[in-house]
Amino acid sequence: MPAQLSDKQIAALVHKVFPNAKVLSQEVIASKHTDLLYHLCLSNLMETTLRVYCDPCAADQEIRLLRMLTNETGVPVPRVLHFAEQLPDKASLGSLDQSWALLARLPGQPLSEIADTLDSWEAESVGYEMGRYVGHIHQIPLDEFGSLFGSGPHNHQREK
Repeated sequence: MPAQLSDKQIAALVHKVFPNAKVLSQEVIASKHTDLLYHLCLSNLMETTLRVYCDPCAADQEIRLLRMLTNETGVPVPRVLHFAEQLPDKASLGSLDQSWALLARLPGQPLSEIADTLDSWEAESVGYEMGRYVGHIHQIPLDEFGSLFGSGPHNHQREK
């Protein structure tokens, strides 16, 4: 997992997207992933997620997929506000040696946090909606099967 960012680094990254916004609050989001996630509340009343990626190949894939899902299907996913690929310059404020993205947060709570509190009717409704979204995702036209996955050590032929 990348080292946690300082308040100044977070503010500098936010200013790349929203030059006049101030970070009102920030919270590290506990995740099973190795990426570093922050929930940010900004002075422009926007809630965002700042994601610092460990694997640049995975970062490119996720950003391509998020943009494709929004455009092709209408499936609710975080909107990509800014994506910066791995940068070689560590010295300047706001630059990282990892890829990072600022994403708009979807309203509500992650399903993993509330799944145990759902009654059978709510769980059935959530499952139905998830099935509809998966159906939309499988209708995305691609030039070739598996084209979202580039070659790399983290990509297995099975995943395609």
